[in-house]
Amino acid sequence: MKGETEMKLSIAETEVKEAIDAQVKTIIAKALKRNGRELIETVVAHALSEKKNSYDRETVFGAAVNQMIRTAAKESMDEWIAEQKHAIRAAVTNRLKKEKRGFVEAVADKIITGLAENFYVSCNLKVED
Repeated sequence: MKGETEMKLSIAETEVKEAIDAQVKTIIAKALKRNGRELIETVVAHALSEKKNSYDRETVFGAAVNQMIRTAAKESMDEWIAEQKHAIRAAVTNRLKKEKRGFVEAVADKIITGLAENFYVSCNLKVED
């Protein structure tokens, strides 16, 4: 093929990338000016309704909010319990004293009922210190 000339054009990859990046940024900027509020609303709606997977009923956002509420509630409860520690300890001690008498009475009642209604009664108690 006579008369044909071969021509080679060499452009650095970084120059092409920079030119494409500039074009993309310009197009995005124009789109955001025209439809910025709509894009924000779409992104926010998606973020608030996204689920981890299709089986979850709760959204990722809802789960995060619920976890924050549980954490705050636990912290508040921990503070209140720390303030009420002595009163709680006294109430538990009183309750255990009442239940101790009730436990002995319940065992005695079961033994008496067992003796009256059965031929054989068995009672095993193991006390450990």
